[in-house]
Amino acid sequence: MAREIYPAGVWPRWLFTLWNSPKWRRPRVSIGREYSSKNRPRDFLGEGGQFLLPLVFGGWGWQSAISPMTILIVDDYRPNRALVNRIMSHEGILAFEAGDGVEALDVVEREQIDVILSDILMPRMDGYRLCAEWRRREKFRSLPFIFYTSTYTSASDEAFALGLGADKFIRKPALPEEIVLAVRDVVSGPRRVRDTVEPRADLALTSEYTQRLVEKLEEKNEELSHLTKELGEARDRLQAIVRAAPAAILSIDQAGNVTTWNPAAERIFGWSEAEVVGKRPPYVGVEEEEEFDRLRMRVLGGETITGLEVRRLRRDGTRVDIEMSGAPLHDAEDNIVGNIAVFADITERKRAEARRIKSEALLAEAQAVAHIGSWEWDTRTNVVIWSDEMYRMLGLRPQERPVSYPYFLSLVDPGDRDRIDRAVQQALLDHGSHEFEHRITLPNGERRIHHVNAAVILDSEGRPARLHGTARDITEESIAREALRQSEQRFAAFMDNLPGFAWMKDVDGKYVYANKPLEGLPDYQAGWRGKTDAEILPVEIAAEYRANDRKVITSGQPIQTVEPFASGSEARFTLASKFPIFDEKGKVVLVGGTSLDITERVQAEAALRESEERFRQLAENIDQVFWIRKVEPSALEYVSPAYERIWKRSINELRVHPGAWLDPIHPDERGGVRRRAELWTKEGELDETFRIVLPDGSIRWIRDRAFPVRDAQGNLIRIAGIAEDITERKHAGQQVENFAEMLKILTNRLFEMQEEERHHLARELHDEIGQSLTAAKMEIEAAKREEDPGARALRLDDSLAVMQHLLQSVRDLSLGLRPALLDEVGLAAALRAHAQTQAARGGLAARLDVDLTLPRCDPAVEIACFRVAQEALTNVLRHACAKSVEVALRRCGDELRLRVRDDGAGFDVASASARAAAGASFGLVSMRERINLAGGTFVCKSAPGQGAEIEAHFLLAITRTDNGYEKAARNSGG
Repeated sequence: MAREIYPAGVWPRWLFTLWNSPKWRRPRVSIGREYSSKNRPRDFLGEGGQFLLPLVFGGWGWQSAISPMTILIVDDYRPNRALVNRIMSHEGILAFEAGDGVEALDVVEREQIDVILSDILMPRMDGYRLCAEWRRREKFRSLPFIFYTSTYTSASDEAFALGLGADKFIRKPALPEEIVLAVRDVVSGPRRVRDTVEPRADLALTSEYTQRLVEKLEEKNEELSHLTKELGEARDRLQAIVRAAPAAILSIDQAGNVTTWNPAAERIFGWSEAEVVGKRPPYVGVEEEEEFDRLRMRVLGGETITGLEVRRLRRDGTRVDIEMSGAPLHDAEDNIVGNIAVFADITERKRAEARRIKSEALLAEAQAVAHIGSWEWDTRTNVVIWSDEMYRMLGLRPQERPVSYPYFLSLVDPGDRDRIDRAVQQALLDHGSHEFEHRITLPNGERRIHHVNAAVILDSEGRPARLHGTARDITEESIAREALRQSEQRFAAFMDNLPGFAWMKDVDGKYVYANKPLEGLPDYQAGWRGKTDAEILPVEIAAEYRANDRKVITSGQPIQTVEPFASGSEARFTLASKFPIFDEKGKVVLVGGTSLDITERVQAEAALRESEERFRQLAENIDQVFWIRKVEPSALEYVSPAYERIWKRSINELRVHPGAWLDPIHPDERGGVRRRAELWTKEGELDETFRIVLPDGSIRWIRDRAFPVRDAQGNLIRIAGIAEDITERKHAGQQVENFAEMLKILTNRLFEMQEEERHHLARELHDEIGQSLTAAKMEIEAAKREEDPGARALRLDDSLAVMQHLLQSVRDLSLGLRPALLDEVGLAAALRAHAQTQAARGGLAARLDVDLTLPRCDPAVEIACFRVAQEALTNVLRHACAKSVEVALRRCGDELRLRVRDDGAGFDVASASARAAAGASFGLVSMRERINLAGGTFVCKSAPGQGAEIEAHFLLAITRTDNGYEKAARNSGG
């Protein structure tokens, strides 16, 4: 067999491809030697390291032994070795690898190496020492040695390396062509003859090498520190990006367990990071297990998967549409240790796609139903695209044939063809939108009419790129329009000859039609079509027209009304009939109307209404009831609204039952009023006073006066009357008497008090209050004698003013006599002390419930409360024969509440009140008056043998404290 030897040659590229091909690695190929080292590739070698490749061609065969160039790549970083290995393999160079100098020396002892390509900075033995060791050995001294480094890159580093015996010095990174060229150059060039390194020279080199190593290690340490910092920052940025990413990002180890799970994954799938990490992905359902494992193995095999759409499981059991991308994860040695996956939730995109498909289907369906076709013309390629409906509108089957703009023009009616072409060219020039109509002849000869809308689409440079639009078959519509035009002509001829005005408006109030008489009015001569009444007429008239139009639109019913209109400067009126005009669905779309000038009739009616309005205003705005009754036949013609206010009964009841006015009269007086009424119905005169009972049972006093209405002959034809409510007048008289009696009681009591007080107090009472009482009494007596109600009211007002002044004087006097303890310690403490003193004096068991934290109140409230309690305790001691007494003073909400209760003999409250009113007793009267003056309420409860209880409620007032004005409730914690 022939054997071809290449001791220092390059392995042909085609031969290396065959060598790497899997079919040449099958057992049927004879193997020379197989290397077991993990860093050595499998090869097939003959004796002396020559490569043996059996080749068989046809029926005869020959064997060739060739020896490829070999290179030893020495680098502690595996990816760098792998990269250079690929470069060398591509060039047909057989490559061996070593991780440092020690491993490299082991390789060269066993393998035939043609050239070494070595890094410098490596563990155990670096490149410098490897090169020195290489040159010491006689066996390898002449073999080429190339440095390939990224650390020792200075000119002195290069000189030192060449001084050690290196043939080439290459700085990383370098282009593949540069590396290959250097390898070929040192292998194919003349071999350098190197002397043995002297010990002394070796020592100098070692010293220089050590110095350089220290320097480089310091640089490396600094660089490593900087890189470590950058790596940490890059890691932090990467983690931030992963956590902030909108897509789910996760990593899975070789066993199929999750190692990374970002927040987006939790949002999409529902499981938290703590629930997932270290476990098999939970989003893989039973039916997806096989697919998941198949995809995972593809990625672990080195494949990158992008844009794969899958469905995965959510925590809540629902499925989510996902777009998945996956890639292998490598460690520092470039080993695949897992995979990383990115999941994007495409649920909304899927839904949008479904909606788009549905929308396109609906659009096609809508075009078919509405007979509207769409089209697009690419002006650059002259390609025209028609929708299916466009084909059908032009008498063709959908997509029957390719179309173009010239073909479209051939279908247009010759009479319209030039016009349409000009319109299209104009649209392309002005870049605008156009619409036009044209006739078209279908392949079957039928002629149709189309309405076209077109718009231009510009490219990025502002030039027309496409023209697109729609076409609608309006043949039947055009025929209908012509028929409508003729109908409108007949309608206009009819409406223009009416004696009055006629018009039509849309629902927005804009005129769509007006006949000639309406057009002739001055306000309409400037134009009316498309305008509203507000744009044509004065504001008031326009507003009235619009209001009536809205009534028609809202109700859907015709109305007839009187409306004003202007004819020059003269205000006139029309009788307008307005009616709705409906569309085919029953919706009001127009308001039509006609009107006739009725100005003279309106003026007469207005005068009558004005007269009636004056009467109505007079009758309806007086407090008395004004009524009119017709004599023959007897009937009630009118009753003013005051009847309902006074009688609290309906006027309609009187109209239906004219005699019902007697029913509310008090039973004691009804018979007499009925008898006297029979007389005034004949004579027409009446002046009657009686009581009526209202529906709620209350009593009112009525004075009813009537007078006759006679005709020109003196015959009685009507009776008119006025009935007025005089209840207040009656009550006022009673109040005068009550005031006089009460004044008498108060006067007597004051006289008693004058005797009990000191002399100067008696003199003050006599000079001021006594005179005021005398004046009031004289005014009241004078009021009793007054016949004139107005004068009587004035005297009563004066009396009331005197009484008010008198009461204020009494109140001021009472405040001046308040106990000193009240000012010193406050109401609560003063009342407690007084109650204890009185109970002890009367030998009573006292139960005191007095809140000593109560705030200071208004002085009037405090003195009133104290005096009431003082009066109540005095009454208990004098009249109750009690064994115990209870006094309570508490705040309840915004009220101050006083309660005095005893277990004594008790009394009848009604009888006691009557005695007090008669002047026999003043205790209850004085307590009630005090409380009323302070703005409070008084309650007295008692019964014979059951003791007595009085309660007084006062509203908490604002009082001054050291910090200014504030609510008492605040100081009490409320």
